[in-house]
Amino acid sequence: MADYPACDWQRVNRVVLPRGVPGSYASDVVGDPCIVWDDTVGRWRMFTFVQGSLAGEAGGRTACALSAGPQAVDAGDWTLEGLVPLADTRPVCRPSVYHKWWVLMDARRPNHAAFVEGRYWALFVSFRERSKVIQSASSALLEGPWTVDGEPVLTPGPGGEFDSLHADTPSAFWFADRAEALVFYKGYPREAMPGQPFSPFGSSQATACWRPGHGPARKQRPILTPGVSARDWTDGWIGGLQLLPAGQGWVAVINASPTPPARDDNREPAPSQGGWAACAEEWPVTGWRPLAPIERVADLPGDALRAGIGTNLWRHHILLLPDGAPRIYFNSGAYGQEQMYMRVGAARS
Repeated sequence: MADYPACDWQRVNRVVLPRGVPGSYASDVVGDPCIVWDDTVGRWRMFTFVQGSLAGEAGGRTACALSAGPQAVDAGDWTLEGLVPLADTRPVCRPSVYHKWWVLMDARRPNHAAFVEGRYWALFVSFRERSKVIQSASSALLEGPWTVDGEPVLTPGPGGEFDSLHADTPSAFWFADRAEALVFYKGYPREAMPGQPFSPFGSSQATACWRPGHGPARKQRPILTPGVSARDWTDGWIGGLQLLPAGQGWVAVINASPTPPARDDNREPAPSQGGWAACAEEWPVTGWRPLAPIERVADLPGDALRAGIGTNLWRHHILLLPDGAPRIYFNSGAYGQEQMYMRVGAARS
């Protein structure tokens, strides 16, 4: 997998999952994919953030789509099945918001869910008052219903911390040898961070250790911080990491922007872009460095723009198929009007 950043990634200028009809739960946004194999149905299951209205109530929720088959995962091959069923919405901090869903994966088997203590586990984002928090849910089946734990796994830290405003955008990976999960999440600071002179209000990518079903996670430290030095595409903010094993170390798909956010403005200013990071450590909580972006918004050709791709290329997610061929899925479009697209990877000769 170390060669995947060196793939030739061909962008497919067709919508993989479009927005829904006006007035539906997915009328505004479809994106932020998380894909795992589901043995029960023999297909890939994609958990995706949807935004629209349900019974007249607006919110960001999680829906699920199924692939047509093990290799049938391209545009036209996915069917949106509906919202992820929750056994009870009352434990959700804000019942109309349960989005950015991530199923706990085996760290050494990309796109395969970990089965821990007889359950599958997932993390998602909701709100407590005006701050984002990360909650957990579990289920005997990937199709649900999912039982939500009312106590958040991660909450914002105290004033002055890198995550004092929001804990957002989780991903999580199970390390069986350690009997714990490593959670990656995006922390937003409430106040200017003195160690980020180029982007004092930019979000960092951080880690936490978590034992599913045993209370909150233990925060570790930021691993990728924006605005420390002029690093171009990661200068503004960083978040949304997917871990991939690479020999004795790791590579990751990350999302970032060169644009520093203002304190009282959009904390994820455009353009958001996907790219790569690497870590040589066996336990990947230190030693991370950003690599190159996959494609810059400024470099998008006319055919991509005509297909609706532009403004943002966010949240990138890689799927490794049984034959070894990779796909990357991402949502694009103006904020609040995004739908899902994809790239196909081929090894360079």
